[in-house]
Amino acid sequence: MRTAIADAANNVGRPKLVKGKLVATGEGGATGYFEWLAVTQPQTFRPILSKIIPAKVEVAGAVTLEALVLGARRALEAEESAPLTIEGKVE
Repeated sequence: MRTAIADAANNVGRPKLVKGKLVATGEGGATGYFEWLAVTQPQTFRPILSKIIPAKVEVAGAVTLEALVLGARRALEAEESAPLTIEGKVE
C-alpha cells in the first residue's frame, strides 16, 4: 500500500486546473505533488510533514515551511535521532 501511495503521488505530480478540474501532470513527480499540497492544502500537508520531522525540534526564531522541509531532509539523509535545530527567518 505504501508503494501504491508513493506511486500515485509521483504520477500526479504538480496538478493543474483544466476547465475547472484538477488533472495530473506528472510534473515534478512526488515532490511536485507535495509542493502543490503544501501550498494549496497546508492543513493536510502539516500532519504528513510532522510524520517525518523528528519529535524534538529546537527552533531559533520564526521558521518558514522551507526551513522545516530542508531540516527534515537533512535529518532523513543523515538518519539522525538527535534533536534537530532549525534556524529560520521571518517572511
